Amino acid sequence: MAKHLLPYPIVSIHDFPVVTLEEMREVDRIMIEEVGISLDQMMENAGVRLAQFARDLSGPESTVAVLIGKGNNGGGGLVAARHLHNWGHHVKIILATPGHFFKEAAMHQLRIVNNMQIPMLYGWDENIRPELVTYLQKCDVILDALLGYSLVGRPQDIYADLISMANQTDLPIVSLDIPSGLNPTTGKCFKPCIHALATLTLAAPKTGLTKGQAAEATKHVFVADISVPNIVWKELGYDVKHLFRAGPILQLHI
Repeated sequence: MAKHLLPYPIVSIHDFPVVTLEEMREVDRIMIEEVGISLDQMMENAGVRLAQFARDLSGPESTVAVLIGKGNNGGGGLVAARHLHNWGHHVKIILATPGHFFKEAAMHQLRIVNNMQIPMLYGWDENIRPELVTYLQKCDVILDALLGYSLVGRPQDIYADLISMANQTDLPIVSLDIPSGLNPTTGKCFKPCIHALATLTLAAPKTGLTKGQAAEATKHVFVADISVPNIVWKELGYDVKHLFRAGPILQLHI
């Protein structure tokens, strides 16, 4: 039986579609092209859920480090950083990649947090790399928004370094959607791979969260509502309705 990490309702993973990488991409496509819910809206929903989860886990006014990659996962992390900052948390953003490499939607979020003057460190800067682990250890929780479900192969370069640094701290780590370094399809843990205390997956669990070495990386798995309507699941052939009737964040019993 799953144990409560936080006071969210526990539901069986069998109540949810367990989606492949291709199916999740199709969910995103249908949402944008057919339903009219934009990528920016989904990113905002994901980031708000992550921020609320981090607050519930670490308490008000905690210090939160947010590890940010260049893709849409990083964009969700930046949304979370913005909300946590507004709620009075001490937020420290660590970028894995210079801004000009960011995807468009994530770049938009980066401009916002930059305009808000939320403190940022550049993970690729050789001058600060020796101090990053010490810097992270001064935080209460680490949010992993480095790599999303599109991961191909093991993490490289600064991404690999930041994953290793986060694991060295022994702090609670919350991964957005899937732990960075975990194959979203097979559940293989590449080296390195984030070892999260909690994984907040988006919309529905991915097949990789239930296979292989996933349990080593995900620990407690939660699923967050990002406003995927019933008709999207119907179009993919799943007979499910009102998945988040019990609440916008649910703990999954796998």
